[in-house]
Amino acid sequence: MLEKDYITRIIETFAKNIVRALHITLILENYEGVTEIETAVGEALELDPKMLFALDPESFVTMMRLGGNAEALSDYVAYSLEGLADAYREAGDNDTSKLRRAQGRAVAAAFGVSRNSVPKEFKDIDREIQAKKANA
Repeated sequence: MLEKDYITRIIETFAKNIVRALHITLILENYEGVTEIETAVGEALELDPKMLFALDPESFVTMMRLGGNAEALSDYVAYSLEGLADAYREAGDNDTSKLRRAQGRAVAAAFGVSRNSVPKEFKDIDREIQAKKANA
């Protein structure tokens, strides 16, 4: 029971931080928010974000598996990586965008997450992001 409560708190905190950072980054177009997203992912996975985000997609997945929260957070991480890929692309950093998208796809494949899956905590921000894309 304690472990479930712990994971629930991690997910709630992670989701809240990611929603706020995605809003700043993709809605308000303040691309400094990508650092907040990367930091939140690293903290939730209990891994150093600088080290984690420098890894190729397969090594990213391996490091996730070594952490204790990978299964519970995989869909959240995959979604966050897709958001990061969009942010880097919009900021003009195509190389990092491609790496983040590849990392997101690797996470989704490794943990059986649908690439079209939007975690319930991200439904509202996803609607905002999709509406902004449609109006661009």
